[in-house]
Amino acid sequence: MKTIQYKEMGARIRAQRERLGYTREQLADKLDVSTKFCSDIELGIKGISIQTLAKLSDLQLVTIERQSNQD
Repeated sequence: MKTIQYKEMGARIRAQRERLGYTREQLADKLDVSTKFCSDIELGIKGISIQTLAKLSDLQLVTIERQSNQD
């Protein structure tokens, strides 16, 4: 099982948020979380729930795709 790299994931979320023109406050509002929690996600301090991940996907900030195992 792979280890989740929260800092890398947070950096990708921040970069995509900026590309889409959302402020951190706007994103926090859309995710129904605090601005501080949104900041913690982007800095890799906190992980996120499946529900928040799904909301990020709906906002096109992340993609959720299944990877096949290649042996």
